[in-house]
Amino acid sequence: GATIRFEHLQDESKVADRFRGINIPMILIDEIQLLRYQTVFDLLASNRNASGIRCQFIGSCNPVEADHWLMKMVGRYIDEEGDVIPGRNGRKRYFYKYGEDINDIHWGDSKEEVYAKAKDDIARVLDEKTIQAGLGWENMINSICFIEGLYAENKIFIKNDPNYVGNLIQQGGEKPTRDFTGKW
Repeated sequence: GATIRFEHLQDESKVADRFRGINIPMILIDEIQLLRYQTVFDLLASNRNASGIRCQFIGSCNPVEADHWLMKMVGRYIDEEGDVIPGRNGRKRYFYKYGEDINDIHWGDSKEEVYAKAKDDIARVLDEKTIQAGLGWENMINSICFIEGLYAENKIFIKNDPNYVGNLIQQGGEKPTRDFTGKW
């Protein structure tokens, strides 16, 4: 009974209006780094459902520059040399975005840690009716998980199209090498 629908995000200025009021329990975005951060958070507002299934928002990406919005989201997973930190790879982090800017985020390794930082910001939106409905501060804190994926690990893709690596590298310069090796 499930329905899968593919959508475009060509005009990002219209995403908030196009997806307002829609329930999208699973959002999958290839090359999420190509989107503006506001587009991602606009889509996150539609990542909901009334069916009781667990909502998921998954984005694949290539390495980005240090000042990119995505690096602000996943930077704690990356070391100074641009490599993924093994002990952090695949671990959840929690956040509460309190403002309009990508820097307006309280971060922590647990919901409790985020709440300790975001208590005043959460108190501004957590009203008595919300509490009476059975919701609390825990429901207002989201999580993110970064999982490294290297080209060499994609055995099915390599088997089906072993020459793609040549096409990727032929773009020249530093970026294709970074994308191929996962060097941030």
